[in-house]
Amino acid sequence: MGDILLTISLLTSGTRTELTKCIRSLDRLRAVIPCELIITDTGCDKAHRELIESEADRVLDFTWVNDFAAARNVSLEAARGQWYLYLDDDEWFEGTAEIEHFFKSGEYKDAQRAGYRQRNYSDMSGDKYEDTYVGRMTAMLPGIHFHGKIHEFLDTPAYTDGGECPLLNDFVHHYGYVQGLDGTGQNRQARNIPLLIEMISEEPDCDRWYYQLLLDYAVLRDMEGVEKVSRMALETIPYKEMYPKFYHSFVIAILDGYLRRIKDENNVNLGNDLMAAFSFLMTILARTDTFGDGSGFYEGKVSMYGALFSMAADDRENTIGFCRRYYRATLKTGLVEERVKKAAEQENYISIKTLLSEEAVQKQFSEMAVYFGSRYTDDAFSPPVAKMVADAEEWAND
Repeated sequence: MGDILLTISLLTSGTRTELTKCIRSLDRLRAVIPCELIITDTGCDKAHRELIESEADRVLDFTWVNDFAAARNVSLEAARGQWYLYLDDDEWFEGTAEIEHFFKSGEYKDAQRAGYRQRNYSDMSGDKYEDTYVGRMTAMLPGIHFHGKIHEFLDTPAYTDGGECPLLNDFVHHYGYVQGLDGTGQNRQARNIPLLIEMISEEPDCDRWYYQLLLDYAVLRDMEGVEKVSRMALETIPYKEMYPKFYHSFVIAILDGYLRRIKDENNVNLGNDLMAAFSFLMTILARTDTFGDGSGFYEGKVSMYGALFSMAADDRENTIGFCRRYYRATLKTGLVEERVKKAAEQENYISIKTLLSEEAVQKQFSEMAVYFGSRYTDDAFSPPVAKMVADAEEWAND
């Protein structure tokens, strides 16, 4: 590998308008760290080919076969650096100071991988975005390879670091989800969804593919698709084997689906939907070993749905009585009662009363109110929650 410390890699078909900006954002990193820039050409025209040949240390050719992992593996196999970093040609770094320090300080010698932030924008103004850490930096260890035809990731069987991954605050800008079109003018989701469905059929136990399919349906605002793939995931993969973030997303998507139907004024199956919603909610609440990182974030969201179900029911004549009777019966069901008692003996037990407490629900109200719209205001929120808490206490003591 010689004196090259870092291989930087990107794929391009020459259709991204951000390509030059992407390359320019790497200039300082390439100037201060011994690097090589490898650009894999997946179908550039003559002008873009000349551009990348003038900028990259090496240009590799790849005939496109609808497989991003296969394309990235070409550069991974050709890399001569001790470390490997990759990004997309529609992304560009705001700055690379922390990545530079990671290598200049020698911190990289004590790590096997690292991540930086991807800033995904939800509008073209740049005012709305979400930052996500992406593990796109790795030491060149044996057996490392990319996996996945779309939404590919580094499969890393050689890691022995126990999961430690330094997270660096440098970030790339990414407007790809806003634009909605890939560089060829083809709808990005129209490309992604068939590939993900194919990948799920090939690897039905991979929770990552269901999660990525959920995200692509969400971009299209296809909430029925979001709920469908979430149910498929929970029916296929044991929840204890799922990555918590994915599991939580599936649960919230299903609860959201119930809420949409319950709030539908034309829903003629309200009773059945309420019964199914509370049954699913009770199942989730009984899984006390799935409540995330202890921050209360996921617990608050789940309890929020319980409150919103009750509030939606409170809007309909006689339905709140049905809810209360069903909820009380569910609490008294032997199986649920046994699971809750067993859970209470564990250190991570969170009581149902705590989950449905007004404090826990209010904690998430501001965020969820934005998500669900302005139907429920602060003034209208507290009384139904207080009523629900009182009911829960009454039922628990009966």
